[in-house]
Amino acid sequence: KRFQPKLTSAQKEARHKKLLGLTKDIDSARKVYQEAAHDIAEKHGRSQRWMRQQLFLGRLQHAKSRLELEVGKCYCLTEFLRKKGSSLRCQYHTLTMEEKNLLAKEIDQHVKTRQANPKAVQRDVTAAFSSMEQTWISIISHTGIEGFYMAVRGSVEDYTEPKL
Repeated sequence: KRFQPKLTSAQKEARHKKLLGLTKDIDSARKVYQEAAHDIAEKHGRSQRWMRQQLFLGRLQHAKSRLELEVGKCYCLTEFLRKKGSSLRCQYHTLTMEEKNLLAKEIDQHVKTRQANPKAVQRDVTAAFSSMEQTWISIISHTGIEGFYMAVRGSVEDYTEPKL
């Protein structure tokens, strides 16, 4: 096993500054590279996403945002939106309508829609009926009015029984 002595805070700070400088240089090179990739994609009629995949530009994008954090910390979504929300909104408002539509389509491709599980639906319906029944009993006891309620769902596959 290799022994590594603990770094002093000054050494840690120096390494962090060195890493930030390296990251800035890499980011500037990546921007130039992305612009060239964009030009190639337009020239040959390919999408920017396809070109990024061919040139491996999509990797390690989240590493850049983690450099702004202290060592061992992670972003909370609400904290991230509080810090970066206004700049993200400004960047979004500068996009053209076509770019906004493309962005929305790209997000829709990555978001998976959740399929309804019949057992989960049955549990939800049973829980809803149970809560409705308790509420209805309290209404009857408070007002003395008799009545009934009915809920209908239009599919046989829902495994629910009518409750009276």
